[in-house]
Amino acid sequence: PNRRLERKNTELIECLKQNNKDFVDLTYFELEDKACESFGGTSLDFHNRVLYSGITERTHIDPLNEFVKQLNMHTKQGIYTLRIIDVVDPRSCFHTGCFLAFNDDTVFFGPDFVKDPEDAEKLIREFTSDLPYKYQLITMNKEETSKFCANVLELP
Repeated sequence: PNRRLERKNTELIECLKQNNKDFVDLTYFELEDKACESFGGTSLDFHNRVLYSGITERTHIDPLNEFVKQLNMHTKQGIYTLRIIDVVDPRSCFHTGCFLAFNDDTVFFGPDFVKDPEDAEKLIREFTSDLPYKYQLITMNKEETSKFCANVLELP
């Protein structure tokens, strides 16, 4: 509910709709009390076209599936897939972007936030060897992750 208050500027939303042919409105999921907090709630690997997300109180599977469907309808770069991460605590770990972030050649990852250690290891293999584009990996412990070390931005 607190995120819905942030979206109260209806003029801005209408302007975006009118000026962007690919604007997609997923707010109808609110009627089911579901959300997809896209920035922060997900982490996008542009090279391998994978959207990573933990399912939490702020990010639900149905809006995520619809987001990926819409993304695939509006992109020319290739098909994106959704990779769900089972997080340790869905109530306190509400931002995937706090423990997983991608730059052009580096992935920042806090494996302690993944519920199953085997899945954390599988993610590390995906990032560094299994997927076509291989990243340099920087792992973060819980303390580093809690200080928002994965909230990174790459500047040209």
